[in-house]
Amino acid sequence: MRFGSRIRRRTKNEDDVRNSMTNEICDDRSETLAPPSPALPPPGGEGRGTAGVDAGSERQSTRKFIFFCKTFDTMKKLAGKVAVITGANQGIGKAIARAFAAEGARLALCARSAEKLAQTTAELKSAGVEVFSQPVDVTEEAAVDRFFAAVLERFGRVDILVNNAGAFDGGRIDELPLSAWNNVVGSCLTGTFLCSRRAFAAMKDQGGGRILNIGSISAQRPREGSAAYVAAKFGVWGLTQATALDGRPFGIACSCLHPGNVLVERRVDSGQASDAEPMMAVETIAEVALTMVTLPAHVNMLESIVLPVEQVYLGRG
Repeated sequence: MRFGSRIRRRTKNEDDVRNSMTNEICDDRSETLAPPSPALPPPGGEGRGTAGVDAGSERQSTRKFIFFCKTFDTMKKLAGKVAVITGANQGIGKAIARAFAAEGARLALCARSAEKLAQTTAELKSAGVEVFSQPVDVTEEAAVDRFFAAVLERFGRVDILVNNAGAFDGGRIDELPLSAWNNVVGSCLTGTFLCSRRAFAAMKDQGGGRILNIGSISAQRPREGSAAYVAAKFGVWGLTQATALDGRPFGIACSCLHPGNVLVERRVDSGQASDAEPMMAVETIAEVALTMVTLPAHVNMLESIVLPVEQVYLGRG
């Protein structure tokens, strides 16, 4: 990196150094970093090669500039961003909320269970996180509309939406009640559509954003006795692609994260054979989710499949 081309006139203190740097702080800085002060002079502006700046002060200014860039390196990846997370009261959703909060995000959380949501909200607030939460059934259009209206009133924008809310109910297809089908498809697919529609509208008006849908490897390799869940997650993957296409002209990226076996609450000591298979921690999925939403704005990781090494996946069916 050529530092000399970015050094300006001799300065007296750290504030002057900050205000003497170019708007292009470092060519290789991630787009998720906060921009420098708008008071900075434009590249190539007045001050380059100013008379009276000796080699010693050039070196001193260069050291200060390197320190300044390193300071930006330590900034949080989601500082100032508003992230909406559905199904955030437990499991993967709660882990993602905690991971995003650790990187400086302001959170808007929703879930069906008011009690668990309140507990999660209290935990995050006690750690100093800015959180808005509201119990929501994402299968209900009016409830979703009210929630997003409240989010926009509170924060004024939506930078990230994580569609994590879902449900699982199985059974052989000839034994599967319509109520179970509607519950799973409604939570996993209809809810994803309703939330994406509202977030998309907000992101379009503000110039872009990211939507991350939590899918499943069931959208790639079905299990027996899971018709509703498989159909819903296949639908989520299709909706992801359609949303990505619709969002392209507006700077809206949409991607899908397909987890394999994750040790969520319902799988602990369940007694089910499938829950004795190799598992991942919810924090693992949260880490991948964070990676996907902190890529440069012009880059989209459209799809990610994450599973335990020993989980049967390619050979199952």
